[in-house]
Amino acid sequence: MTADGAISHITFSVGNILEGKLKENGASLSTDIPMEILDGIKICFFTGLSGECIELLQLPS
Repeated sequence: MTADGAISHITFSVGNILEGKLKENGASLSTDIPMEILDGIKICFFTGLSGECIELLQLPS
């Protein structure tokens, strides 16, 4: 949350980040897709149609 109380981004949990075909559909990605962080957790960030920051989160299976 920002200093003025606004939410900085929203996260959606997905089964497979690659199935979203974000680049093919014109999403403005902020990270390489996907970026692996801890123990197989994958994330990516992109900018939504209204300029909002959206994160996709894929947990290991």
